[in-house]
Amino acid sequence: MADSEQLSSGLSGLSLDANAAEVPEAGSAEGQLPEPIVTSDGEWIDITTLVDRAASELASGALIKQTHFTLFDAMMSVEVMDPRLDMGILTADDALEVSQWDIDRQLTLREALWVALQLLRCEMTWHGSASLLQTLYTCNYFTANVDGLPIGQDSSNAVRDMVLFPIVIATGVGCRYVWSEFSRYNLFGEEDVQMGTIEPQFFADFSQHDADILLYEARMYLEFRMNEPGARELIEIVDSRRHWLRALGLLSAERMIEDASAAADGLAELRQMHVAWPDDEGTPVRGVFDPKCMRRYAAAAPIKPRELIEGPACVQELERMAKDLELVESLVRVESVEHLVYMFQKIHIRAPSPFVRSLLMTTLANNEHVVLAESPEALVRRAVLEMVAAPPRALAGWFAN
Repeated sequence: MADSEQLSSGLSGLSLDANAAEVPEAGSAEGQLPEPIVTSDGEWIDITTLVDRAASELASGALIKQTHFTLFDAMMSVEVMDPRLDMGILTADDALEVSQWDIDRQLTLREALWVALQLLRCEMTWHGSASLLQTLYTCNYFTANVDGLPIGQDSSNAVRDMVLFPIVIATGVGCRYVWSEFSRYNLFGEEDVQMGTIEPQFFADFSQHDADILLYEARMYLEFRMNEPGARELIEIVDSRRHWLRALGLLSAERMIEDASAAADGLAELRQMHVAWPDDEGTPVRGVFDPKCMRRYAAAAPIKPRELIEGPACVQELERMAKDLELVESLVRVESVEHLVYMFQKIHIRAPSPFVRSLLMTTLANNEHVVLAESPEALVRRAVLEMVAAPPRALAGWFAN
């Protein structure tokens, strides 16, 4: 009985007036906010029935609100339980799809092929300025806790541990290089890249060397099953992943600062990469991808699911990125101001992806370490000297100032 009276008194300060009468101002005896509605042992009380009964008596246009709820709050609110607006709600089809996820599912090679191809679509869509929650994080294998799993071992779930997880982990390690470049904030605006509010790990416990070994062992495993459907296509994916991952490591700013020739080695890896979207896309696996994964994460604003780049277009985008990375190697070898200006014009015309644009900016200057063979200042100094044909000593003081 006492709890029932507490429930009634807890709502006594709320307005049921159709004309939106205000609650008395806080600070007055009548306007004090009620204490949390709890039982004597401190447990929260379910007031759904009470609120439903109160809401049933509201006329059209009536509102139950507290004094501090303003028009701004109303405009910023999100209508819940409407799939068109509430990105966190699961429809019956969504709930059925989510219930199908099973990390211990025994996979066939064709099922692993399908997952790997869809993950590539997610990755390329992310490169196209989508958020992680719209792309890579929708893959449950990509966000799974892999601690304790026999990855890289011929276990009872061999296709998952010997083939799929090596591909997924290599994808994550490669994305770690990209995220590290994005984190330099060379790009501005969400039209370039959406950093979001989460701090991704991208399989932080695995190094590039670890991922490379896993991919090598995956290839050896697939060669033993070469005659099975999906094996050849998976080998091509594994090989392209190895070349892509090695190229990203060699073209990273840190590596090029240590050794400028690393850029040329990175291009050599890219030229060995063969990417083609297979005619056989494998067998779909229910529950692996959760387009509404954003409901599990804190976000600054509601994020809507996004359509992924189609398969052939996805391959074209990857090939374009590989081609654009040649600009980095060319920029490293700039020998004159004219060459530098030409490179800027070429970059403008090519309009590379956000990752490549950021890497190009880093190549010019990275924490006071110039990746170019010669600093822009040295290039300009030599150009001025050649233009005026003056002895170097004559302009020494000018450059010093």
